[in-house]
Amino acid sequence: MDNKEQAVRLLYIGCIILCGALAGIWAFTANRFQISESIMIIFGGMIAGGGLGAICHAMTSLLRK
Repeated sequence: MDNKEQAVRLLYIGCIILCGALAGIWAFTANRFQISESIMIIFGGMIAGGGLGAICHAMTSLLRK
């Protein structure tokens, strides 16, 4: 794996962790969700983070060209 592929992988992982953590913090501090609902919110945040990573990857690819 070259440096470019590793950087892209880290971008996706970072966005997934960041959005999942933010969703988890929000879900647990809201204090109105059951644990199963909080876990689903965290997974939803992680999916959104993957989408955010894809958008960032596409934007940086377009800016390089």
